[in-house]
Amino acid sequence: MSYQVQDAEFLKLYSETNRLSSGTPHSFTELPNRNIAFLRSPGDSNKQSLWAIDLDSGQEVLLIDSDDLDGGAEGAAQKAARERTRNQSGGIYSYSYSKAKGCLVIAQGNDIYFYDLQTSEIEKFQVEFDEEVFDPQVSPDGTHLAFHDSGALKLASLADGPASTTLISPENSLVFFGKADFVSAEEIGRGRGFWWSPDSKKLVVTQVDETNTELLNLSNPAHPTQAPTLLKYPPAGGTNPVTRLLTVTTEGLVTELEWPKIHGTVAEYLVSVIWTGDVIRARFENREQTELIECSYTGPGSWTVTNTLSSDTWLEVGPQLYKATSDVVAEIVCSSSGRVLVVNGEIINTHGYLRAIVSVEPDKVWFSASPNPFDVHLYCLNLDTKSIEQITQGEGMHSATIGQDTIVIASKNMDSIRTSTRIYSKESGSQLQTVKSEIQDVGQEAPFRVHSNFHDLGDGNRIAVFTPENHNGQVLPVLMDPYGGPHAQRVIRSLRPHLVSQWFANLGFLVVVTDGIGTPGVNTDCDQGIYRNLAAPTVDSQLCALEFVKKQYPFADSSRVGIRGWSFGGYLAALCAIAEPESFHCAVSGAPVTEWELYDTHYTERYLGTPQANPDAYEASNLTHRASELARPLLLIHGLNDDNVVPANSFRLTNELSKNGIKHETLFIDGLTHSPKGETLVRVLSAEARFLSNHLL
Repeated sequence: MSYQVQDAEFLKLYSETNRLSSGTPHSFTELPNRNIAFLRSPGDSNKQSLWAIDLDSGQEVLLIDSDDLDGGAEGAAQKAARERTRNQSGGIYSYSYSKAKGCLVIAQGNDIYFYDLQTSEIEKFQVEFDEEVFDPQVSPDGTHLAFHDSGALKLASLADGPASTTLISPENSLVFFGKADFVSAEEIGRGRGFWWSPDSKKLVVTQVDETNTELLNLSNPAHPTQAPTLLKYPPAGGTNPVTRLLTVTTEGLVTELEWPKIHGTVAEYLVSVIWTGDVIRARFENREQTELIECSYTGPGSWTVTNTLSSDTWLEVGPQLYKATSDVVAEIVCSSSGRVLVVNGEIINTHGYLRAIVSVEPDKVWFSASPNPFDVHLYCLNLDTKSIEQITQGEGMHSATIGQDTIVIASKNMDSIRTSTRIYSKESGSQLQTVKSEIQDVGQEAPFRVHSNFHDLGDGNRIAVFTPENHNGQVLPVLMDPYGGPHAQRVIRSLRPHLVSQWFANLGFLVVVTDGIGTPGVNTDCDQGIYRNLAAPTVDSQLCALEFVKKQYPFADSSRVGIRGWSFGGYLAALCAIAEPESFHCAVSGAPVTEWELYDTHYTERYLGTPQANPDAYEASNLTHRASELARPLLLIHGLNDDNVVPANSFRLTNELSKNGIKHETLFIDGLTHSPKGETLVRVLSAEARFLSNHLL
């Protein structure tokens, strides 16, 4: 049996609809005119437009059709920002609400559009710039627009027209203001570099100096006449950019804020910045990621440390773990001691695996957590009584947007790839009793049914098993389909993420998706079980899953086992084929890290430390140095434009394999970044299917 052309019909649909997410509403904002704004594309396209639903009538209204906007092409910084967030949507991909102006704000290309909520009129605002208008933000009073351009932070008056003034500019191209560096955007989740004060009189601005940061030359062999792309990228053990904070008034008065120290050493990373009233709150982390300080600044003078966190291993950071107002500070602290909810310095007793702080109110904290590894629910903490209520019910992944008067709940489960999005009134407190409206998901349904079973194997290992449609009990080769690493959990009760796994099952495989040691969703021991070794624990989890499947599924053919994966999953797939050839008989490795010294500081050092201090940890996790052990067929895939896991990773592995005379297949794709999309996604999955079919079916 082999992969057939007709099997690609699903791939065409999947790629044209942004992995069948087209038509799903998201990015909800409660408006003062009793409307909820949201983004949504048609079901057959990924080109998003701006919509609203009237809470009284339930009627949906198209506010701005993205086809009516002509903002032009994105600039380099805009493209890089979308790559950092893996945002592959077209049309309008983000918007904001300006309360002072009474309008919705959309940036497209280098133009800004204002949608007036009273008149329904659209105003196009064009501002003077040199290279591009990046991350434009309207001041809270609605009078000015600040944006990053050519390394500088610039300001324009919304009343006076297109002229812009430079608030602060660098002396050379290695320094820039008001934009996040690579590591902050990719790993810390801080994609912003400036923040307006509530009174609109000043901004907090980052100054980033990349002078001593390593320079990568990303050349494309497919275009030898083109100059290489130059990327400041700090590899593990390398030199991070130096970040500092300033305040800049709208008149251009600059004040540098003293950078804090942690145990006498200058803090390495700026984790987050927010304003609460006239107080600047910022969080800073040390290079080892074992210490984090939370500080406040009222100026002039130095920072006041308001809280200190520490861990024997590492502290997890991210925007989902921390929210604060003038009165309430809530955070999920993730350290070697566990995951705990802390509100105003008090540890709150909770159950389940804490996920995110959703919203903070004067008397409530809304947060998400998992009562089991497969589901995510919304909870509400009453700050007066300290009681906690589970708000959402039923299996699946539930997320929420909390407004002043409404709660929007988006629920995904295994019954449909469409998301159920309901709007509830907050009149009844935290209980969801009054449904105001339901926002329609106009996306297409899956062209086949998903046949799955979920199993919790214990010890942090969980699997989802997929069988072909109309399976009659015949013996099937096994295809392991993991990500298997930190941050990304795949064994969840949400149908859409499993469509490709079911597609492979329909080709004739018993597909097994495994979340194991190092993958979130269970407990701290599982999360941090990869400390100082990314290889052995993750391979052991795949072996554990395979052993379970062999015992519980009598039609599983353990003499024909393949494994496929992308990014960390690509690393894991190749590692399994090299380290355990008796169990894994072929592998597809997509965009793998083959030498962790090539990956960035913040991610890699969190688990392995630096190569200088922990060379054994890097050696134990290295793929290239074990290339001579490969005895199974391997397909290696990498995008030539990948600025996250750079192509040098795969170049080094294939070079080492060739030096040792080991046959393998490679697919290097011109134009592909770290995340395949469109026709490239079809090409990648088709190549995988052919390879796996040839070796296993």
